[in-house]
Amino acid sequence: QAIDKTIQRLYTKGMIKMKVAEIVTNAIIEKLKQGEVAWHKSWSCNPPINYVTRKEYRGINRLLLGGGEYLTFKQIQNIKGAKLHKGAKSHIVVYYQSAKVEDKENEDEPKVSHMVLRYYRVFSINDVDGVESKRKHATNDNIFKIDTCENVVNDYVSNYNVSISHDNEDSAYFIPDCDKVNVPPMEQFDSAEEYYSTLFHELVHSTGSKSRLNREMGGKFGSKSYAREELVAEIGSAILCSMLNISEKTFDNSSAYIQSWLKALENDTHLILYASAKAEKAVQMIYPNSEELDSVA
Repeated sequence: QAIDKTIQRLYTKGMIKMKVAEIVTNAIIEKLKQGEVAWHKSWSCNPPINYVTRKEYRGINRLLLGGGEYLTFKQIQNIKGAKLHKGAKSHIVVYYQSAKVEDKENEDEPKVSHMVLRYYRVFSINDVDGVESKRKHATNDNIFKIDTCENVVNDYVSNYNVSISHDNEDSAYFIPDCDKVNVPPMEQFDSAEEYYSTLFHELVHSTGSKSRLNREMGGKFGSKSYAREELVAEIGSAILCSMLNISEKTFDNSSAYIQSWLKALENDTHLILYASAKAEKAVQMIYPNSEELDSVA
């Protein structure tokens, strides 16, 4: 609806010919001008938890780990048949421990207790063979695949050898080293539209690999290059959703996500235009048979 209103407004101003990418970009800019947009995570997930003890990791560990189940190396060794993937990366868990320290200058003084920050390492069960999740996610049985979206996804992954997995049920991401996109299963999302919006976001990321469009993708979380790539991915997703007529349920969430990264970039709205140009190239790679909207009449 927001996009439809923008199309009508631009048409009345005499802007007859316009690409879908331009329409979506302008609609996003108009939405951001209205003020704060509410964002919500569009799939259900659980807090990080230890696989064996079933205790939740709390505090900063929620951010360090993300959702999922984790084991220490020793716990993996104690499970029959469990095998850690070669090259699997560990994650840090931090905690405070009481420690007593003596004053070397005054040895007669009693030791003073204080808290010391410690850490240990854990591995996600997604990096361990022979271990099945004990969790039961909330599922939405009223979600069904959308054929037009499925066709676009299948053609792209077939043409460019990108793999899609649902191994990590708590996170969505693209791994450049193995050309792999992961998204939670469709039944964990609020709607099929939100599922495809998230999947398109990660597929747009995949177009930026060195073997394809070769965008700058190596920035650390929170860096300017990282934020730019997030803008490209989300605007690309919004364009694809518009082309495939599923934008009504996803547009506000995309706008809110874009707004959050613009804040990190000190509200540099010029970056929307930069990201939109990059996103359009990505969309053309994912959906080469799309028909551009040459006229809004």
